[in-house]
Amino acid sequence: VLGTVVMTPMTRALDLVWDSGALSAADKERIIDGFLMPAAMEMMKINPGMTNMQDAINESLFNLGATIGDPNLLAQSLFGSHGLEAKINSVVDEDGATPESVSPGYHSAAIRPVLSQVSAILNSGINVDLKFERLEKAKTLMNYLRMPDGRIPNRGDAGFPQGSADKELHQYGSMSFSNFGMTVLREGTGIDALYLAIDHRPPAFTHSHHDKLGIILYGKGAYLG
Repeated sequence: VLGTVVMTPMTRALDLVWDSGALSAADKERIIDGFLMPAAMEMMKINPGMTNMQDAINESLFNLGATIGDPNLLAQSLFGSHGLEAKINSVVDEDGATPESVSPGYHSAAIRPVLSQVSAILNSGINVDLKFERLEKAKTLMNYLRMPDGRIPNRGDAGFPQGSADKELHQYGSMSFSNFGMTVLREGTGIDALYLAIDHRPPAFTHSHHDKLGIILYGKGAYLG
C-alpha cells in the first residue's frame, strides 16, 4: 500500500521530465530497468481488498506505461481483471456507488484516481469502452445524500463529514439508491427542511458496521438522531 501511494506522485513527476532532454538514453534505460519495471512488477502482485487502493495502482501503472511507452503496463491498468474498464463498468453500480461509498472519504479516494486515468485516456485518444453515465453519477452521489446543512450521512465510519450547505438541496427531492442501499426523504426548503435517510444496504457490504439498517433524522436546522 505504501509503495502504491508513493509511486503515484513519482510517476507524475517522471512524466514531467521524461521528454525534457534532462535525461540521456542511458539514464532512461537505467531508470526503467533498475527502478520502474521492478516497481511495476511488484505493484501487479498486489491484490488489495479495497478497490480504491487498486485504483491507485492502476493510475501508477498507466502513468508508467504512458511515460516509457510500454503497452503492456497500459493494458494491465486499463483491461486487467481489476483494471479501469472493470472498475467503471462492473464495480461502480448504476447509482454511481462503489464499495467505498459507505463513507465520503473512501468514495472520494476511490473516484480521484479513476477520474485522473479517464482524463489521461481522453487526452491520449486511447479507445476504452466505459460506462460514463455511471462515472458521472459517482461524481455527484455524495451531493444527493447531503443533509440540508450540507453534512453527509454516516455510512460506517465515525462522524458526519461537513459538506457544503446549499439552499437548493430540496430540489433533489426524495430519492432511493437501490444499488447503493440508501433512501433519502426530503420535505420543505432551506436549512430547516425535514430530512430522513434510511440505510438498507445489502448485508455483505464492505465496511458494514453497527449502524447498518439505521435511520438518520434531521430537522429544525439540526441533526436529531
